[in-house]
Amino acid sequence: NNKPVVSVSQCVVRKMIADKKHGAIVNVSSQASLVALADHAGYCATKGALDQLTRCMALEFGPHQVKCRRWQNATVPDRET
Repeated sequence: NNKPVVSVSQCVVRKMIADKKHGAIVNVSSQASLVALADHAGYCATKGALDQLTRCMALEFGPHQVKCRRWQNATVPDRET
């Protein structure tokens, strides 16, 4: 699930750095990256990996004036959950 994030981010950041453009990459995460949810192991693991990827990208691309952040939405259980 994170492979497209890596691929697109690499393409965009390479271009931003080459053109000396400042900007930001915003990844959409979830509270499921921090809290375990029953029957959602794959989703929780993917979102946890995305959070760590975002932190690593921030360290690598920050010196080039490219900010990397995550937007973390809330997990709202429905009646079925």
